Amino acid sequence: MSDPTAPAGRGPRRMGRAPRLPLSYVAVLVVCACLGGATGMAVLTRLGWLPSVPLLPPSATPSLTLPPTLTPSLTPSPSPSPTDTPIPPARVEAADAALAAGDWPRALAEYAAVQANTADPALLAAAALGQGLAHLKAGAPQAAIAALTTFIAVAPDSPSVAEAQFILGDAYRAAGQWPEALAAYAAYLALRPNTLDAYAQAGRAQAAIALGDYATAVAALQAAIAAPRSGDSFDLQEQLAEVYATLGDVENAVATYDAVYQATDQNWRKARAAVKAGQVLYADGQTDAAYAKFLDAVNNYPEAAATFDGLLVLVNDGVPVDDLQRGLTNYYADNYEPARDALLRYHAAYGDGAPSPSAPGDPTALYHLGLTYAALQDPPAAISAWRELVDTYPDDGLWAEAYFQIAFIQPYPDDVATFTAFADAAPAAPEAPDALYRAARLRERNNDFQGAVALWNRLAADYPASAQAPDAAMQAGLVLYRAHDYGAAGLRFELAQALAADPADQARAALWIGKVKQALGDDDGARAAWTAAAALGPHGYYALRARQLLAGQPPFWPPARYSFSSDQAAERAEAEAWLRATFPLAQSVTNLSDLQPGVWQEARFVRGAALWKLGRWQEAHAEFDSLRLALNGDPLATWQLAVYFHTLGAYDLAIRAARQVVDLAGVADSLQAPSYLLRLRYPAPFSRQVVSAANTYGVHPFVMYAKMRIESFFWKFSYSVAEARGLNQFIPPTANDVAAQLGLTDFVLDDLYRPAVSIPMGAYYLNYIAQQTGGGPEAMLAGYYAGPGNADIWLDLAQGDVDLFVEVIRLPDAQGYVTTTFEYFEEYRALYGQ
Repeated sequence: MSDPTAPAGRGPRRMGRAPRLPLSYVAVLVVCACLGGATGMAVLTRLGWLPSVPLLPPSATPSLTLPPTLTPSLTPSPSPSPTDTPIPPARVEAADAALAAGDWPRALAEYAAVQANTADPALLAAAALGQGLAHLKAGAPQAAIAALTTFIAVAPDSPSVAEAQFILGDAYRAAGQWPEALAAYAAYLALRPNTLDAYAQAGRAQAAIALGDYATAVAALQAAIAAPRSGDSFDLQEQLAEVYATLGDVENAVATYDAVYQATDQNWRKARAAVKAGQVLYADGQTDAAYAKFLDAVNNYPEAAATFDGLLVLVNDGVPVDDLQRGLTNYYADNYEPARDALLRYHAAYGDGAPSPSAPGDPTALYHLGLTYAALQDPPAAISAWRELVDTYPDDGLWAEAYFQIAFIQPYPDDVATFTAFADAAPAAPEAPDALYRAARLRERNNDFQGAVALWNRLAADYPASAQAPDAAMQAGLVLYRAHDYGAAGLRFELAQALAADPADQARAALWIGKVKQALGDDDGARAAWTAAAALGPHGYYALRARQLLAGQPPFWPPARYSFSSDQAAERAEAEAWLRATFPLAQSVTNLSDLQPGVWQEARFVRGAALWKLGRWQEAHAEFDSLRLALNGDPLATWQLAVYFHTLGAYDLAIRAARQVVDLAGVADSLQAPSYLLRLRYPAPFSRQVVSAANTYGVHPFVMYAKMRIESFFWKFSYSVAEARGLNQFIPPTANDVAAQLGLTDFVLDDLYRPAVSIPMGAYYLNYIAQQTGGGPEAMLAGYYAGPGNADIWLDLAQGDVDLFVEVIRLPDAQGYVTTTFEYFEEYRALYGQ
């Protein structure tokens, strides 16, 4: 049987192989920029109309200022239908809200209504830019081009013409009209120099490359690399190197790759730069220099995908390659048979096992040989390789890992024997408690409850200071509780409480002490235990659940009513008073929630605001996040950014900034903060889509909000290494299945970045899981994370006890998903419930 805590049991939502190479945060954002979707902007933000919060520094064509009667809304109100006729500013706000949600038809209808109902040049400009963006994001670049060129023609003196030219450049690129794209970006650069040069020049470079105008491409890329931007310019440098290579400029191509190699600290990128430089040299006939580059990648970065390309050249040309590195490179490239052969040759050089000093790489060879045999579906050979490592190299750093790998691949009960043998052989090893815990879990999963309890008892007794000890005592108690041996279970829970240092762990034990007393008919004792649990870590799962037990409520108990509206002016005033009382520096600031010049004049803010206005939301996000991190020691600037980000629609940045303000305040309880600040941390965006989907599929909005918060922090362009996308982090297979069941015939994965699409899909899938399992919200969420089949198994084990259900979720990540979602649900209930 495999490791009980390994992710093999994950359900369809989490399936899919993660890419081998790590993507940097900025690289992920750049990738996402090509995937479509849209995030929105309120009309006040689009036009730079926030009071004392200009989107750009003063220029010859400054943004308009917000009329004093209008204030930005903390949470968007439900948008009116296209048939309503509110005043034009509200119609623009409704259009922008639809754009934010990726509801292209509604956004276009709202922008058209603005154009039909106002002569205000600023509103017409906002509508024109919005139309262009909506068409572009909807995959209709020609329509975007028509809207934007019309606007430029009829309003050539508008301050928004520069922005229209940039969006037009993006639209021409999407349409493959490369000369026009070059001209549009050049027009933007002439109108707005020294603002977004890095981004506009990169667009020019792509157009020039497509046209075969490599001289222009070189100049544009050099300008883009030299221009300021957050993050690195490695992708641009690699593109420049490729252009040099295309031009036959080998010297500059290799020098550019070498510059990337020297500057980056990412091994996968170092390997790629070395291999690409080697390929350029090889094509130029400089084979010895090329081999040196390839060998560098093979010898130092065998895990990088690009390294395999270098290895192929070396092997085909008969260049000697160290067999260990050759084997590792093949292994990481999933080329298992050549990997096995190379590792066997390397290992054979040491005969029957020389001492470790004379075989420095032999443990590594044996360890990866075992992994290779496992990948080739040959468990006996894999175990033999790992066993040889264990027997021959007891002092090597891979010794414990090899021991564990043997257990992972063995069937039950051999795996238990191996784990316990490890603890016997190395009782002082830091991995010994984990080995016992895993052995006990395997016993429990195979219904050997007595054996499981014995092993968990041993762990708690032999390693009372270990991180696993409190949970081991808890697990022993839970097994006994399931067997209705309540007296023995209670003793284990009391031990767990004594061993626990974390209030959350203490609350867990106290809750179960109460459950034992309830089972024994001691209702007063149960209430006393739950009262104690409720006071321990008051916002944690077990404390919150204890309060519900005292009230006789199941988990995820909804309020009678809810509202996403609030008296924002009063709440903001309360928050500002708290800030002044907490941070002495705030006492001298008049407009405490408005961005100060030191923030909005900062280059990253200027670029981020300009990019957001142009629909380059992922790149804007990177600029803003860099600024947030740079200012995270300044409570006032961080507070102002939190308010600004929330109004803008960058909710994840607002959440993080607001939490940082609380941390800087040094309060013991981070949730004992003013309501306005808590609403920044627990926002309710896209309420129109959430409420509609909740009503359609019978899922409470608070469940949906709590789940999206844990999935994505409401950043709709979230993308994980498992290829999960959007607010609800669907992976492609599940997304395609859900889209098919909903009849979304034109669905593409990029639609997951559109809340108007992804929110109903998430609600539908939650409802589907609920129907499949027949359980409550806790089973629905567990099934969403780990698959309905696993949820069914856990429901059977729990026998109708919702608290026991959470405890028998055997995948720690899935269990944490359920308990954290519950905690978030309770915060939404406290903030928005009535």
